[in-house]
Amino acid sequence: RAGRTSVINLGGRNLDDASLRISFSSPLIKVSPLPVTTQEFGDGISGVSLMITVESDITPGDYSIFVNGKNGPIACLIGALSVE
Repeated sequence: RAGRTSVINLGGRNLDDASLRISFSSPLIKVSPLPVTTQEFGDGISGVSLMITVESDITPGDYSIFVNGKNGPIACLIGALSVE
């Protein structure tokens, strides 16, 4: 929701929280400066939890999440974050 801080969870293969860079299709959505939490599920599958802040003046809609690692892009999740 606009004007709030929330936790989001991302999962995939070989995610390294030390080198992950998360960005969004709007500059009004930001990763909070709190530590990213990692969980391993085995077979190279891991998950990260992070806090994001959505500014109160954002337009409601669907926004994309971009995940980059030390070697470049890992994933682009088009419209994966809905803001009410």
